[in-house]
Amino acid sequence: MSKTNLIAALDIGSRKITAIAAAYDPETNSLKVITGKSVPCKGLKKGMVSDIREASSSIAEVINYIEEKAEQDINALYVALRGEHLETLTNSGSLNMGRMREITAADIEQAINNARSVPLKANYEIVSVVPQGFSIDRQDGVDNPEGMEGSLLEVDVHITTGLSSCVNNLKKTKKVIAL
Repeated sequence: MSKTNLIAALDIGSRKITAIAAAYDPETNSLKVITGKSVPCKGLKKGMVSDIREASSSIAEVINYIEEKAEQDINALYVALRGEHLETLTNSGSLNMGRMREITAADIEQAINNARSVPLKANYEIVSVVPQGFSIDRQDGVDNPEGMEGSLLEVDVHITTGLSSCVNNLKKTKKVIAL
């Protein structure tokens, strides 16, 4: 299979596992759904792995199906997680650049990384960090600061954490799952 811009989403539910594949359509400036599949959820209970072999088999079934039907490899897989072991919080981070200059993608990444610095419960890890908004030199309402000028970049983020053993067991079910 060739490498393309196929994007896939995997929803791991308590009753079924669903995967869908889409590709960017430049004519409509949107994603075009190519294929999808649902299978009964085996090896998972309430978002947690109960049988790694069964879970791996179920996830592999839907992933292999959409790759086969799309005749393309998956380049990006977005995983919808759920379970009692997940917790969320908000935090903010900043990057003081010292002098007025153009903000780069690396600056944005550094501010987001600074926002990741939160105390975690024992045996918990960060699963995702989603920027909620930026400010430049204390001016709120910035959607994308890249290319703008400023000396202080701030970001508000939404952080999801999960019990490390649960997250790691889910990662082990299929190598294509990159949380």
